[in-house]
Amino acid sequence: MKRLFVLLPVFFMTACNTTLLNDPIAPDTSWQHTTLDNGLNVHLQQQNGSPVSLRLLVHTGSIDEDEDQKGYAHFLEHMAFNGSDNFPKNDVIQLFGDAGLNFGQHLNAYTYHDWTFYKLDLPDNSHLPRALDWFKDIASGLTLSPQEVNAEKGVVLGELRRQEATVGSINFKAHIALAEDAYEGNVNVLGSRESITNISTERLQDYYQANYTPNRTELVISGDIDKANIETLIRSTFGSWANQENTYRKDQLAQFNTEPLTLNAADSEFPSFTLIFKPEQNALTEGVHFEQYANQVMLANAINTRLNDRALDTQAPVQSVSSSTAYWLGLPQLTISVAFEPNNRDAAMTFLARELATLRDHGLSSLEIDAQETAFANSEQNMKENWAARDFADEKLNNLINSTQTLSQAQRTELSKRYVTLADKEYFNKQLRLLLGKKDVKPITGLAFNQALDGNTNKQVAANLKAFNDTFQAKGQRLILPDAIDAFPQPETKGDITAMVSVAPDTTKFTLSNNVTVYLRHMPDAGDTVYLYAGSQGGIASLPQTLRPAAYMSPGAYALTGLGGMSSTDFNRFMVKNKSYLEPMIDENRHGIYGEAPRESLPVLLAALHQAYQHATVDAAKFEQHKATFVANQTQFHNSLDGKSFFAFNNSFYTPLSPRYGFKPEEYQSVSVEQVRDAYQQLFQVNRGLTIVIAGNLSEDELMPLARTYLAGIKLDEKGLNPKYDLDLKTSKTEIVYAFGPRGNNVEFVTALVNSAPAKTTRDRFIADMAGRIMTQRLLENIREDASLDYSPYSFVMWPDGAKQQMFMFVSNVSLLKREQAKERIGQVVDSLGDGITEQEFSSTVAQLSQALEDGLPLPKEQARMMFNYVLYGSDPVAVTNPDSMLEAITKEELESYMSGFVSKNAIRYQITNLPSAN
Repeated sequence: MKRLFVLLPVFFMTACNTTLLNDPIAPDTSWQHTTLDNGLNVHLQQQNGSPVSLRLLVHTGSIDEDEDQKGYAHFLEHMAFNGSDNFPKNDVIQLFGDAGLNFGQHLNAYTYHDWTFYKLDLPDNSHLPRALDWFKDIASGLTLSPQEVNAEKGVVLGELRRQEATVGSINFKAHIALAEDAYEGNVNVLGSRESITNISTERLQDYYQANYTPNRTELVISGDIDKANIETLIRSTFGSWANQENTYRKDQLAQFNTEPLTLNAADSEFPSFTLIFKPEQNALTEGVHFEQYANQVMLANAINTRLNDRALDTQAPVQSVSSSTAYWLGLPQLTISVAFEPNNRDAAMTFLARELATLRDHGLSSLEIDAQETAFANSEQNMKENWAARDFADEKLNNLINSTQTLSQAQRTELSKRYVTLADKEYFNKQLRLLLGKKDVKPITGLAFNQALDGNTNKQVAANLKAFNDTFQAKGQRLILPDAIDAFPQPETKGDITAMVSVAPDTTKFTLSNNVTVYLRHMPDAGDTVYLYAGSQGGIASLPQTLRPAAYMSPGAYALTGLGGMSSTDFNRFMVKNKSYLEPMIDENRHGIYGEAPRESLPVLLAALHQAYQHATVDAAKFEQHKATFVANQTQFHNSLDGKSFFAFNNSFYTPLSPRYGFKPEEYQSVSVEQVRDAYQQLFQVNRGLTIVIAGNLSEDELMPLARTYLAGIKLDEKGLNPKYDLDLKTSKTEIVYAFGPRGNNVEFVTALVNSAPAKTTRDRFIADMAGRIMTQRLLENIREDASLDYSPYSFVMWPDGAKQQMFMFVSNVSLLKREQAKERIGQVVDSLGDGITEQEFSSTVAQLSQALEDGLPLPKEQARMMFNYVLYGSDPVAVTNPDSMLEAITKEELESYMSGFVSKNAIRYQITNLPSAN
């Protein structure tokens, strides 16, 4: 067959490639590997005083299914939670739930084409013996009773229905197409409605016996363990598991297929063009392997940055352009992609071809390479910063799946330092030429959702590919790029600290002379990165209706203009060089800026923050450039099923005065640059209680001079705090039906209970969270486990800070054929809000919320986020640093009282039904 498309090298390249790193790489010695007599591989890592995380990996998946077993690997994974020798029915979920584990977060399982794994994250080692009992049951002791198998069919069919809502995405289709090339066997992991509806318990048992064997299984444990004792426990638990004869099909990958692929995008996606480069296995056992890994990561990031910079500078007609690397099908793959409006395909593909030719022929500037090397070294040297046992367990699991050796943090630091020292401009640009000269590249053409895939389309696709190749083979244009960036401007005036008080252990509150409040969460063991949230009450709700569309558009418009006298591209390079990141955020009830930087670059981050609040500007031409892209994105979303569903819900639920009311594309199109400037000024240059939270390994003495220089000098117009705002709900119609749901056999039910909201206290935050967890569990028990009507129904309380109303939401996706049964069941669960809660529900929920919050205590980014959300609206910061102190004070009775309020006579009940779309 004639090949339609290749990336052809247009110059002579030497056959051999210079190697920078030659030495072998030893495995991470913190991990101990043992193989039991039956073939079970055991990987242990001891971390004193840490929680314990376990992973059970079985090297089997959908490709091991026979023709009459499609979906059985995934179905078997479900059955691990539905009865075994030591855990009847759902006892395993209740046992670990009572211990504080949250299903999904701490207890879960996943199935793929060639692997299945199960995870448990324990708060300590006290439940370790029972965890190993469950893993042993998964290996060889699942009951697989016909009754439980039959009951689980509805749950798996529910998961299939949810998948049907996403199968239209170009990424999903491409993934399946690549899998079909790569594997022999079934690649549809969930199977089909027919195969699941007619599942055979006997054939499920056959799959189980044939593929769950010790020599295909790996046990991973990281945390607070005694290696000698745990190994004895493992041998006694798993030693009787007998091995069986079987065919080990792991890593049976087919030849990479470079034939062009044409697919239709989802209705919410733009047409696109993607290049996928042939992946190469990388075991990370030799220095050259790390070099190859570093090359791929840096090349992907460098290409991504250049393409985005050029798209902005040339005003290219693209919606997005990207380059990235990720593991697909067990191998590291580099992809380059561009998305565009349908009528811009030729121009967008020409842009991509020319820019790649320029990169190939003229390379990257010293400034670009220096920035990427700095970013790569920083990422590698801080990769395992603030890692817990679960992170180490996940890393080991992924490495076992991908046949890659695990490296210690010390090894990554040493190798990355050597790499960036040796990899000069000449070397790096040579690697770029080699990459873009490869022939093993698969082009994927993404058509518009409604474009027919017929003979005429195929001819057009072939012509597009030829035009792309012709443009790419031409000599690339030499660009004039800066090799240096000017220093960032510093504040003109400084201020002072007027008060300083300790508000919680290792947490200090500073009041500045400009009435700005700063909280420092000092975390000495948090590593090198410091995290910052700065913001105020207000957001969309504080603006007049005429400025709200402009507010949504303002972050992108200002970002495109640049900051500190630098263009957008120069500012981005400057921030990358300084390993810093800054991002504006505008929500319905707050607005501000998020940032992060290493300790050494914190002055850079704070200087940028100062500029953003004091001197940010928006250029009219840049605004129009941003508006064109923004409106196109909004139009694409508005015309998609997701967009139609969103607007049908919002327009039925909220009045136009509500901060949640959605805007149409034409409303964004009418926004002027003056309105964007006005919205930004009202939000970011008015003091509505500006609060800054900083978390990391930073002491009071280190922060104080920085606060005086960069934060106390911010000058803002003073304004009182905003009063409570109203969600402006419509109450004339509480039974709402529309038909914009996922196509097929799907009905989405949403029950919303609206109750008045008092001033929200710290205690209220915990109580609302607990109520949502209890009702989600009741939905799972009644809708999923008892009736097999949905895969994952859930509930939550929506209580925005400062709002006059709060909503209890119940969400489920059920079969169209069983909607009346589901509606009745959901109604019963909702009505149970007024029935009180059991002691078991209360204690289990307290334990689960405690564990969920405990996970975030050592993480400075999470501590900064939670502290900001709390103190911005007057909540007690002690609840962030010591959540158990609040949980211990909450009573069962006050939780019951809170929940029953949603079914009182003063509450309003909305019932929303989203039927499947006919289009």
